[in-house]
Amino acid sequence: TNSTGTNSTASTGGGVLLQPLAPTGSVPGLAYHTATLVGQWMVVVGGLTAVEQYSSNVYALDTEAMTWRKLTADRPGLQVAGHTAVYDAAAARLLVYGGWVPVWTAQSVRSNQLFAFDIEQRMFVLLQPAGPAPPPLAGHSAVMLGQQMYVFGGSPELSSAPETCFGGSVYVFDLLCNGWSLLDSHMEWARVESATVAVNDTYMVNVGGFHGKTLADTLVLSSPAARCSSFGSQPACTEGVWCLWCATTATCSARTAAALADCSDAPSNNNSSS
Repeated sequence: TNSTGTNSTASTGGGVLLQPLAPTGSVPGLAYHTATLVGQWMVVVGGLTAVEQYSSNVYALDTEAMTWRKLTADRPGLQVAGHTAVYDAAAARLLVYGGWVPVWTAQSVRSNQLFAFDIEQRMFVLLQPAGPAPPPLAGHSAVMLGQQMYVFGGSPELSSAPETCFGGSVYVFDLLCNGWSLLDSHMEWARVESATVAVNDTYMVNVGGFHGKTLADTLVLSSPAARCSSFGSQPACTEGVWCLWCATTATCSARTAAALADCSDAPSNNNSSS
């Protein structure tokens, strides 16, 4: 109730909008964890707890049956907080990047490791991508756009210098090439703890964050792959790793698993930079 003694939700005019659920099972109190939608399941990875500090478990809520289950009951998981987790639907796995990881009691460091959590096998696997990996990050954001995971912002170091305390770079992990690349970097957009969503697999929208003060701006980043169809020649199409030139049809398209399968001469398109 509010200060007048009435139900505070009644002021919405539409009844209760936010209300607690009572699912079967439970999870411990968590903060700095991630929640990723995988089909009908909300998969929760890591975070800080009052008991063990860094959670090593993965939990899943069946949003239809409203039932919690622990996915890492039979083996130890990954202890991490302040990380990101996105879903790679083609491989049925979560890609978990960065965050704070414990090194010993009462001591933790930022990580730049990339793990895959196999939904079926219920286990973490450390990936070893090619290319220059991003620096160790925490408080960053990440989204999937097509066959790439985009990582933006975050805190590279604990420092009083703005250029190391707040990150303004966009790194891309290409699933098909299994490699990292630096897409863009602008210190004027550097921030931590912002929120990012993917829109139609073509661009991401980022809002807010912190850079010495709370931020209220909105940023948009288009995937380079969204521009592939505008390239009319092979040199322009294959300048980067984002596009695929199909000589059979003389067309340029985003480098996706479907495009590789549809183009009969796709194997000859291997770009040395990937």
